[in-house]
Amino acid sequence: MQPPDELRDPSRASGWLNKLLSFAKSNQLVEGVGYRLLRTTRGTALEIQAGGGGGGSPGKLRRYLVNAVEADHLVCDDGVIVAKPWRLQRTPFDGNAIVFEDERSRTYTASYQYSSHILRKVRIGVVEEFQVVVPRYKLGFDYIFASESENGTGVTGATLVDVNADGRAWARER
Repeated sequence: MQPPDELRDPSRASGWLNKLLSFAKSNQLVEGVGYRLLRTTRGTALEIQAGGGGGGSPGKLRRYLVNAVEADHLVCDDGVIVAKPWRLQRTPFDGNAIVFEDERSRTYTASYQYSSHILRKVRIGVVEEFQVVVPRYKLGFDYIFASESENGTGVTGATLVDVNADGRAWARER
């Protein structure tokens, strides 16, 4: 199901509803490496794809406890390094301008400036906002699910990638 378009009238209610829409979009699950989403009228299911790998065994996921969060990876139990999902990594985006197109074929340029692994400033045209990762990683408490990537992770020292089962995403900071 696609979210509705923003409301265009200048009323206070429209402003609030547009903020709610933006929040809902920022928390929407997206597909990733080794899994896909099956959306139906009854809800959304996460389907793990065969051959996605995990801990050296194709088609399997392993659970890891997060002990540290770095720019492009997580350090988990026993020092295992797990690459963050690509969109949550810092290196591909920091200091870069990326051109993208929305669902209406409008073209935008976004520039990214990271202050840390959990805070970044995004500028799209003249609009600037600060973003944080939601939900945040809780060290020593959060478990992630990771699998091997057939195409590599792009992160030095990491053979596993977080499949983002919690649906973490960058969202506008309040």
